[in-house]
Amino acid sequence: MTPLRLGYIDFAFLSPARPVARKALQDCVEIAEHLDALGFARYWVGEHHTADSAFSSPELLVPVLAGCTTNIRVGVGAVLLRYRSAYKVAADFRLSEALFPGRIDLGVGRGGADDRRAHEALIDGRPNGEYGLMDPKEYAAKVEMVAQFLNGSVPADHPAHGVTVNPEISGSPDLWVCGAGSAGAIAAKSGASFCLTLFHGAVPNGPGLFADYRAAFVPCKTLAAPRAGIAVAGACAATDEAAEAIRAAWPSKFYKPTIVGTPETWKREVDRLRRDYATDDLFYLDIAATMEQRQVGAELLAKALLGS
Repeated sequence: MTPLRLGYIDFAFLSPARPVARKALQDCVEIAEHLDALGFARYWVGEHHTADSAFSSPELLVPVLAGCTTNIRVGVGAVLLRYRSAYKVAADFRLSEALFPGRIDLGVGRGGADDRRAHEALIDGRPNGEYGLMDPKEYAAKVEMVAQFLNGSVPADHPAHGVTVNPEISGSPDLWVCGAGSAGAIAAKSGASFCLTLFHGAVPNGPGLFADYRAAFVPCKTLAAPRAGIAVAGACAATDEAAEAIRAAWPSKFYKPTIVGTPETWKREVDRLRRDYATDDLFYLDIAATMEQRQVGAELLAKALLGS
């Protein structure tokens, strides 16, 4: 197999192991530095609006994390696009890209706020559809607008044609459409990368979604060929017992652990997923609660999957 590009997703949920948001934020910086040294390809933070989340504006963390690391790409997985202006999202991530060229990822998602009160606060009285997932047609149109703002291809008949997205730079952050279902088709039409999330539950015919995405992909100025990755959730530890203890302590009901076990288990399962999906890009949402568990798990995976 060709070399694996291993990414790490961090939702920075609060827990008894780190009940204070400031500690969770410090942990983000510390684990990003650790992953960078281990040879991980990407580090993404998520957007959540709940009492147990350390932050709700992950895009503000991106340049901080990039400034603390050297090689690893950093980004958000995923920006809740329904609450953002496509123009503002493009401008925010272009700014980070200008500061750290070739190291910024922009993942977008169709989801809504985890809490209805947060949803109402975010829309601030503006019409925004029903609470929950964003309307698929509206979402597809918004993803396409983000892509157009990023690569300078806003159509001549659009009111925003000719608007400058500052800062003007030669490069662009990598745009990823995250999710399942229609996410692959949306990514293909927009000339974006596709990240299939397996930790939200079963994905019928996942490899077929990849094949459809690749067949329908429309090249653009910022991405000439299709690029698709898979995201799993789980824990890696030296023993099965230690890994199962991490699973037992995982509080979230919204994200289902996909791989839990030793490095040998991970190697076997990751090899299978790479064969099934024909991909070299794997992301994992770490469900470990403590910094020690996270660091040890990352070290074990780097050795097993990256040979480092």
